[in-house]
Amino acid sequence: RFILKRNSPLLSSDFSLPTNQVVDRRLVGGAVVFGIGWGVYGYCPGPALAAVVYLQPVTIVFVLAMSIGMIIVHILERPSLDRALNSKPGN
Repeated sequence: RFILKRNSPLLSSDFSLPTNQVVDRRLVGGAVVFGIGWGVYGYCPGPALAAVVYLQPVTIVFVLAMSIGMIIVHILERPSLDRALNSKPGN
């Protein structure tokens, strides 16, 4: 909270804070998958990517599974993203 007392961030002209306060099925589902992955492996995604340099097989499998999951979500979400972009006024 103390950082928001600044007039602006150090490397940007203004703060970019999330405005969505809706708790929906996608948010809860993502939190559950994130929690399971963190609980099973012990890393969240950022540190897992950094740990790949240790070349431990379990870390590589975790990062590959995480990447495949992100690709699958991207493919599944693409049609709804296209619909949302095409429904905006002016398109």
